[in-house]
Amino acid sequence: MNAKKLVKATNIIGMVAVTLLVYWVFALILIQVFGLKVFREHITEIFLMSILGILAVMGGTLMLNIMLNLTRIAARAGRRSPWR
Repeated sequence: MNAKKLVKATNIIGMVAVTLLVYWVFALILIQVFGLKVFREHITEIFLMSILGILAVMGGTLMLNIMLNLTRIAARAGRRSPWR
């Protein structure tokens, strides 16, 4: 796989993670406000662990995306370098 496809894949993964984060926060607010009995015993622990997992995925995706974008920029700049 080339860097352009990997950047596109990391962008998609990042957007899915953001969507999951928004969805999970919305679901937790609905559960707390309306008193729904979904996982009532350990809702706080489940929420915190899933938020931590989603943030870890987002952080990894961000680091990989930055690294791949800088690699593409360096490769493009190396081809046009006037000092070669």
